[in-house]
Amino acid sequence: MAAALVLAAAIFIAASDLYAQVFATVAKGIGITVFVTMVAFALASAIGLGIALMGLSGSRWLR
Repeated sequence: MAAALVLAAAIFIAASDLYAQVFATVAKGIGITVFVTMVAFALASAIGLGIALMGLSGSRWLR
């Protein structure tokens, strides 16, 4: 019974133009979120590595 309800809901959603538009917008948002996350991670890693290397440096000015 539950499988039939899920199947009916999936067919209803797939046939609806509104849900197709919403899904496309959400999918685009997920792509943007993943891209921003990867860029932020790369920048944070580079900045963190730079700060860590400055702390390990023998130069008093860099510490």
